[in-house]
Amino acid sequence: MLPLATDFVDFGQHFRDALSALATINDWTPLQLEREILATRADLFLVRLDQGQSGDSIPLRQAETTVEAIHKMLRAAAMTTVAPNQRFRGGRLPAPVSAFLEDEVRLGHTQRARIREELLQREEPVRHETLVGMVASLSREEDSFSGDEAASVVISAEIRGRRRNVHLILTGRQHDLAIQAYRLKLPMVITGDLIYARRSWRLEGNVELDEGTLLRQIAETRWANS
Repeated sequence: MLPLATDFVDFGQHFRDALSALATINDWTPLQLEREILATRADLFLVRLDQGQSGDSIPLRQAETTVEAIHKMLRAAAMTTVAPNQRFRGGRLPAPVSAFLEDEVRLGHTQRARIREELLQREEPVRHETLVGMVASLSREEDSFSGDEAASVVISAEIRGRRRNVHLILTGRQHDLAIQAYRLKLPMVITGDLIYARRSWRLEGNVELDEGTLLRQIAETRWANS
């Protein structure tokens, strides 16, 4: 729980823990977390530049032209918003427009690599995968169909060489085993349809937990700790 009083001695540590939890649960990078926080108080839009050569940089002149074009576009939009029925033919800008352009508009850095990655992930078909991962978090929820206890589980698993947070739902016996795996810090072997949607990885469909392997690990761990 994050205290409201910022002068508490441990406020900084609790604040860092809260940010880390948000990033882990939503499978966000630090850049994505910053973007999501900024989006709560600002409208964000991305500008894509067509380039003849690939790379993370553009010529300085092109950058100057791009920024000027964006400025003109935002100025026109602001002027239309302030006075939709009035045509401006140069001269001094209305005070609200000047204030908006001077104080409210900000230019962020490029996100070329991240955008490319997200586009590729959106195009990936659903694949039946077996993942091995540790339980990063779990929360209980009611299964409205069967009435059994269910858990919304996040596991940390490797997907094509990169560590990802994968969201899934487990019910009944598998729910109980996931709790034990979380408490004992044991990996789970789990199979299902792996999809990427709404900027997060999910395991859906007929999700099956390798109960035999996990039960054997639980027994061995308890025996070793006895």
